[in-house]
Amino acid sequence: MRLSSIQLNQFKFSAAFEKYNKFISENPTLEQILENPSTPDQITVGSKILISYLTPEMVRQLLTFITVEPSESDSPARIHTYPFVSSLFFSVECGALLDLVHSDQTLLENLLNFLKGDAPLNFLLSGYFAKAFDILMRSNERKLLDFFYSQNYHFFLLNHIYSQSIADIAYKCLSSSFTFKQQRTEIIDILVSKLTVDYSPLVALNSQNIICRALNDCFPGIEYLANEAVISSFFQNLKSENREVVTSSAKVLLSIFAAFKEESSISLKFLLQIETIRDLIFKVEKTLKNQAGCEATIIGETKLVIMQIINILCGAHLPEVGRLFKVAEIIPKLTELFESHDWNSLLHERYFNIVESIIYSDSQDLQIALLEDAKLPQLLIRLGNSPYVQYGRALIKRGSMGYVYKIANLLISSKNKGIIEDEVINKIEGWASFEKEIVEVYNRVANSELGAIYNFESASSEGNNETESSNLPVFTDSDNAQIEPISSVSDAQGFGGDETASEYFENVYWKVEFDLNELEEI
Repeated sequence: MRLSSIQLNQFKFSAAFEKYNKFISENPTLEQILENPSTPDQITVGSKILISYLTPEMVRQLLTFITVEPSESDSPARIHTYPFVSSLFFSVECGALLDLVHSDQTLLENLLNFLKGDAPLNFLLSGYFAKAFDILMRSNERKLLDFFYSQNYHFFLLNHIYSQSIADIAYKCLSSSFTFKQQRTEIIDILVSKLTVDYSPLVALNSQNIICRALNDCFPGIEYLANEAVISSFFQNLKSENREVVTSSAKVLLSIFAAFKEESSISLKFLLQIETIRDLIFKVEKTLKNQAGCEATIIGETKLVIMQIINILCGAHLPEVGRLFKVAEIIPKLTELFESHDWNSLLHERYFNIVESIIYSDSQDLQIALLEDAKLPQLLIRLGNSPYVQYGRALIKRGSMGYVYKIANLLISSKNKGIIEDEVINKIEGWASFEKEIVEVYNRVANSELGAIYNFESASSEGNNETESSNLPVFTDSDNAQIEPISSVSDAQGFGGDETASEYFENVYWKVEFDLNELEEI
């Protein structure tokens, strides 16, 4: 009788199971168990015979294999096989084994004493340790953390957050409901102190990640981070020459501000550091040369983060913001950065958000700084009239043009709603023609592409007697009134020349009818 593949696999598994049971019945040593190639599979399926065979002394030895770094003179099995297979025992939820560890304080000490080792810890063993700690925490979180904090292991833990595995454990401890406010404050305080040049970039990065995640999750005790002394220490870090420390500190400050932005006192604490913010915005970054031989000045991640902080300040509705920003000339400098970095879409997005916050703020000082001191309308006119830049030997459209039109539409909309006075914009030379000949044409083309209704009709321009204009897509608005076809995209500044437009419109093979309302329903 021919066996099916399922029956064959069951037979193989049963045979392997019987063979392994026989192996265990011969009372093997722990080393023989770890060297047996079937042991990993037996651990995965939770073999009760294997687990029940383990004595407390064997479990202690398993913990030793994943916490004590082997010497160079040890056997290859001791260096590679034993730690790996030992870690598998603490990768599955095996109740009997985990209960044994929880009930024996010496076994817990065997595991946790790994944290008392001198830095740097072995990264591989750190991963094995983290797996064991995590599975023990999931099985009995309260019991593990009670012992963990009672023996002050959290202080030893924070000595090793250069390891991502250890940093993950630190966050789990911080986020646990069994971590009390005092312990949480102690952990956060140490993490804050580690964001300095005295530690490695990995320590700064992992400290920042833990603090930002804690702020995002709003744990009890994070109010400590809103303390003026803590905020001042992070701003002091921004003056460091260590790039990782500066960037990590800026991200923590952004998270603090975002978490407590509803409190006016937090904005005032940030305004006390306006000089540091100004210095970072005015800092000249390095110039790099790309493969094409063209030079580009980098913006730097820190400036992008500081721009987000500035955006929150602009929306804080505090009279001090406009006055201090105007004196510090921050808005004109940001406008200069927007103009000089054609290809940084993150910068363009941050700048647009700041402009939007200023427009809808109630600060006349901020609006004057944007529209008059920074001369934003004049910049939009200038970029709209010259949307191309010489890049090497090629003429390329500016990457910022999408945001140029977006900001222009924001100003026009604000003017129409009375948020900005008409004369402030209309008195600017060239604005009327810019609005009518560039922005309105751009909007007409964009709306035609996005909001029109198309018909799916095969309309090959080859071999028919239709005129060129009849081959164009037929656009209708929501009332089914026909919109005049666009015969040349070159009517809009920056949309390509006549040759490109003609080539496109002479090869329109489909007229598409498309209703966005139906798409929304789908």
